[in-house]
Amino acid sequence: FASDDNAAAVVDAAVTLAGICGDDGNYMEDLQSIVFVEPSCGDGRVLECLLKRCLNMGISTCTVLAYDIDDVAIEACEERIRSSFDDEASKLPPRAIQQADFLSLSKDGLSRDIAGAQKGREDYMCVNKNNYRVVFLGGPPYSLGPLVNGREPERGLDLPQQFLRQCLIDLEGDAV
Repeated sequence: FASDDNAAAVVDAAVTLAGICGDDGNYMEDLQSIVFVEPSCGDGRVLECLLKRCLNMGISTCTVLAYDIDDVAIEACEERIRSSFDDEASKLPPRAIQQADFLSLSKDGLSRDIAGAQKGREDYMCVNKNNYRVVFLGGPPYSLGPLVNGREPERGLDLPQQFLRQCLIDLEGDAV
């Protein structure tokens, strides 16, 4: 799990890669087209840092997705976000935190998750790859999931390679 300093560095990089602020210091006009994805959110430290940054910048129009394969981590993440933003939940960007194997996520699945996070927000129209820009933040998952016969499942590539392939090729992300 990330330290506070590491989480802040990851969020700084993600905000820069998303191009939220121009060289002139002004915000982009089309922030609702930005989707931040935390593929292995763990206890939610990076996600919390990202949401705090959005609040501090007055940004409530991007979309935030978080995944983890571990249901205990998802519960910890949801609790962290609930306790950190209880009074400010309505000011946060649309978001979804879910238990899922990010490395098995399809492009259609990502589009469905984006649409699901934006559900009920009439001002959001980002439903296909041509309408949004995806920035992945965080690092690769630390495991491939539950042990099978005392060993991790086989996937063919090591986790960092599979993570980058999933982000940039399979899901056609714009930045990692």
